[in-house]
Amino acid sequence: MAYAASMGITTHLDQGAFQATGTSADGAGHEDNYAMHDPWLAVYRERQGTVRLRINYLHQDNDTGVPALTQRLRNAFPFFGGDMVRTGGIGEFIADLDEYSGGPVFEAAALAAARARWRVEVHSLTATDFQTQIEAFEKVDAEVGIQDLRWVVAHVPLITAEYLARLKKIGGGVNLSSWQYLAGTAPSAGPPYRTIVDSGIQAGIGGDGMQIAPMNPWVQAYYAVTGKNALGDQINEGQQITRREFLRMYTRANQWFLGGPDEPLLGALEVGRLGDVVVLNDDYFGVPDEDLRKLSSVLTVVGGAVVHDTGAAAGCAAGL
Repeated sequence: MAYAASMGITTHLDQGAFQATGTSADGAGHEDNYAMHDPWLAVYRERQGTVRLRINYLHQDNDTGVPALTQRLRNAFPFFGGDMVRTGGIGEFIADLDEYSGGPVFEAAALAAARARWRVEVHSLTATDFQTQIEAFEKVDAEVGIQDLRWVVAHVPLITAEYLARLKKIGGGVNLSSWQYLAGTAPSAGPPYRTIVDSGIQAGIGGDGMQIAPMNPWVQAYYAVTGKNALGDQINEGQQITRREFLRMYTRANQWFLGGPDEPLLGALEVGRLGDVVVLNDDYFGVPDEDLRKLSSVLTVVGGAVVHDTGAAAGCAAGL
């Protein structure tokens, strides 16, 4: 939390974890899905939480009865909680790894979530998985309607204009991350930021899991606006976006993905919204591209409370 505040991040959307097995096969992305939030909730109960947490529930059923997901939908509530901690949707997986890109179990899970009227987020990394996912979404939409549920496909490094249009038509969106800054290679590592912005679909940007990509949003800004990876190689030519577009996608645009009570409260500096404010150590719009990665917060305020303060902002005010 302290590191997030020092980077100017005031809200996290937790996309869940793979179910821990208690064996050597478990990695940084594995947790006990039934108890993993207990330590976090304890921190907030003790009033030690300094940044906001939004919780999605990851599910990996491997049969069409989707028993674990069914119980979640029967016994949990979407958008339940308060300003600091709130539940969200189902995802970033709604079915087993072998089924995450489509198939009978995926479709059964999607249909169950739609009937319960939950938001869904799924995960795309290949040139074909988004196709079968969006096609499954279209089937569910035709059966029960999902236009008002804001279903999302995340990462989408290789998504096409055709499938962006199809997802947009059923009310969906895409949640991007800049993990290719570390992992990507030329010629086109993705995500296709420019194509996505120009499509008009709902699109936001986040950091992905910290075992996958840097939490630092200014590294992500650097990749999105330059297309260059950590080695300085151009790997996403023609898909760059402007700094203003990145900033909007990282802040105001993300309120659509949180949804529920958060939408009118977070994501922008406006009367009536919660007071989340960040003062940076330099001019985001003025620094050279290579210096974007050096940005950080000197003052972070969450809900009107100062949660990070280097003292530099007070010094600047005194100097003025």
